[in-house]
Amino acid sequence: MFLNLLGVFAQFETELRKERQLEGIAKAKAEGVYKGRKQSYDHGRVKQLKANGLGVAEIMRQTGISKTHIYRILNCYGLPIDVDADIPTNEHVM
Repeated sequence: MFLNLLGVFAQFETELRKERQLEGIAKAKAEGVYKGRKQSYDHGRVKQLKANGLGVAEIMRQTGISKTHIYRILNCYGLPIDVDADIPTNEHVM
């Protein structure tokens, strides 16, 4: 019974913490302070390589960015995605 009570309080505290965090983020966004995480990949480079006619596999080789992230970047800008037969099955190419 006591452990159940502790569990209820822990869950309540977690919910309060999440609420406060979301309120803080909303306030920061309203003030223009919260901008999210900086891009870790160069979207411009991926767009340029795609505009030069390179496929996803070659963009992976040249940038070291995973196939998934390249697809996300291309989708973000509405660029066509070709399915390359030579894309390695390993997600991340270094």
